[in-house]
Amino acid sequence: MAYCAPVQLSQCLLKIVPKLTEMLTDTHPKVQDAGQTALQQVGSVIKNLEISALVPTLLMGLTDPNEYTQHSLGILLQVG
Repeated sequence: MAYCAPVQLSQCLLKIVPKLTEMLTDTHPKVQDAGQTALQQVGSVIKNLEISALVPTLLMGLTDPNEYTQHSLGILLQVG
């Protein structure tokens, strides 16, 4: 899905990202790794330079929300 046309991908993000985020908290490490890889692939096709620069920060916030949500939101608020 990450390598579809940008319009197709953007139309599906609202469904895809929450499902992939759920995978990050799965009990099986391989499922967690697959979710992380898929989110990285989706993030790698973003063409907007400001947004693509934030992908690692966003992934940290999604991967470990207890540790990185506040940090990630702080960085997002600075983008303007």
